[in-house]
Amino acid sequence: MKKCNVGRLVVWGLAALMLGAAPAGAGAQEEVVKLPEVSVTATRSQQAMEKLPRNVTVITREEIEAMHPQTVTDLLKGIPGLVVRDFTGTGALATVDLRGFGEGGNTHTLVTVDGRRLNQIDLSGVDFTTIPVENIERIEILHGPAGVLYGDSAVGGVINIVTKEGAGKPGGKLETQYGSYGLWGMNGNFQGATDKASWFVSARQASSDGYRENSETRLQNGTFNTRYFANPTLSFLVDGVFNQANYSLPGALSEQQMNRDRRQSVSDNQWAENQDYSLRGQARKDFGTAGTFTTDLSYRERKAKSEMYSKLDTNIGTWGLQPKHVLDGKLFGLAHRLTLGADYFKWDMNTDTYQIGGPKTGSVDYKLDSLGLYLLEELSLTPKLVLSLGGRFQKADYDIDNKPVGGSADSRSFGDDQYAWTTGLAYSFSPQSKVYGRVSRAFRYPTVEEYVTYGTFCDLSPEKIMNYEVGAEYTFLTSGRASLSAYWMKLKDEIAYNPATYLNENLDDTEHKGVEAALRVPMWKGAYAFGSLALEEAKFTSGPYDGKHLPLVPDWSGAVGISVEIIKNLTAMGRINYVGERYFGNDKENAYDKMDSYATVDLHLNYKWQKLNFFLNANNLLDEKYSSYGYAGYWGKSYYPEPGIVVWGGVGMSF
Repeated sequence: MKKCNVGRLVVWGLAALMLGAAPAGAGAQEEVVKLPEVSVTATRSQQAMEKLPRNVTVITREEIEAMHPQTVTDLLKGIPGLVVRDFTGTGALATVDLRGFGEGGNTHTLVTVDGRRLNQIDLSGVDFTTIPVENIERIEILHGPAGVLYGDSAVGGVINIVTKEGAGKPGGKLETQYGSYGLWGMNGNFQGATDKASWFVSARQASSDGYRENSETRLQNGTFNTRYFANPTLSFLVDGVFNQANYSLPGALSEQQMNRDRRQSVSDNQWAENQDYSLRGQARKDFGTAGTFTTDLSYRERKAKSEMYSKLDTNIGTWGLQPKHVLDGKLFGLAHRLTLGADYFKWDMNTDTYQIGGPKTGSVDYKLDSLGLYLLEELSLTPKLVLSLGGRFQKADYDIDNKPVGGSADSRSFGDDQYAWTTGLAYSFSPQSKVYGRVSRAFRYPTVEEYVTYGTFCDLSPEKIMNYEVGAEYTFLTSGRASLSAYWMKLKDEIAYNPATYLNENLDDTEHKGVEAALRVPMWKGAYAFGSLALEEAKFTSGPYDGKHLPLVPDWSGAVGISVEIIKNLTAMGRINYVGERYFGNDKENAYDKMDSYATVDLHLNYKWQKLNFFLNANNLLDEKYSSYGYAGYWGKSYYPEPGIVVWGGVGMSF
């Protein structure tokens, strides 16, 4: 396999950083872009970044518009400590991995949209292609466990996608794009606001034939949100989403097959389709000195069908109720904020299994009731020093009914109680700058499909996590920022699939250690350089794999780039993404050679003229041949090749 030319990466990276640093003393102060000052995700309400004892990354609307990415995962590739892996090469079924969980990355990273949980109780993961990037206002990434406020699955971190709401005079936008491998798309929105109400409505259709054979993707999406202001202290929100996704699955290739033709598919009849819709109502009341009360009532239904080694037909219905109260005031004469709330979810899931072209072979019904109660206290010991203390209790009750055709039904009911807690200190030594430290406990329940594998129940315990973290963040020259954090996570009962027994099982103790760094350097007006770096070590610390590395976790990864306004309204952004060597999936014994490292170069051009917006983008500009996913075992090695150079462009018109 071809090795990544790391020397090329280093040279380009150093050049970009030197360009950024050179003029910092002279013209950098002319850049007028301001960095995000608040987070809406870290405490589930707006809070100043310097008061948070944790690492938070924010992708702003300006950065999103400058890139015009195809999918959300394109935006996430430059985040320190976050690795994107893609089975199909089109973004469908792509997974994100925060802080080194490898094969289990998608079950250890919680994804929310406007605070609504996207992770389901099965192993399907989050389909990022169904989230329209043109509707996104900002993305916030919480690095590390966030179990107190978010509960189950918030282990490696939380990605919260905040979408746009209506504002200003009624208007909208229409946009179309074309690109490589039959890529085509069209989207539009209409939005506005009055003194009493706001609205935002959007629709999108997109398709691609894919880089590989049998990797077609077809997407349809519609969203709406409307907010009504009954009076200055009372508002109501109703929003909804509809998604339809159809995609083919090209499957894995052996090393010999990939060397012969990496675009081929050996699974021409494998496919999947999803239909997903959700509806939410929200009421918010400001009681003045008594605080603000918000409650959400939601329903989501997901229908999924797939045909791989068998045919699956799955339906999931989810009810959610989430009341929350936020109180700002004085405690013993000190300023404080108290956040308390509850998350109640009721899931009802059914999966029918069929032989391909044949009869039904079995059915499994899953029911899960989950109730989480949480509290977070943020106490300002001094105007610059904030103490955060929080806890969560969560109760989960399962009913699983396994009904194989021609066999004996097996029904089980059981429950489990878990808790999370956190304590942290943040000291702001200058505006938007801080040093911090925190200790926290988190947990992850097994998904219902981890409990039942190939019709067999697995005796599993929830994962328990202890996290220790310190870090610092420094803001300079208005729009420059440097951040550095170090963490140590100890996991007990991490869950993984064992291909030798065809069952899921709790692993021996594991340990995740790492350092994350990010830098943004203003150069002159309209220009800045940026970079990120993550060093990770994820190992078993007991049992037969003691001292071995977890599969698919790179020792280091990073990105470096530059954004420049070439002329007025014409912006260019270039970014190099690097992922280091890592062991193949399934290789817990570290018996095989590592997968090759790789570096890709992305370029984005964006030009605004009056009410028109033109964009031209290229991913993997240097046509790097690489795979983000790979597995090794008794069968040899298998790969999921990523696309070569992908070019797309388009035009948008505002009205």
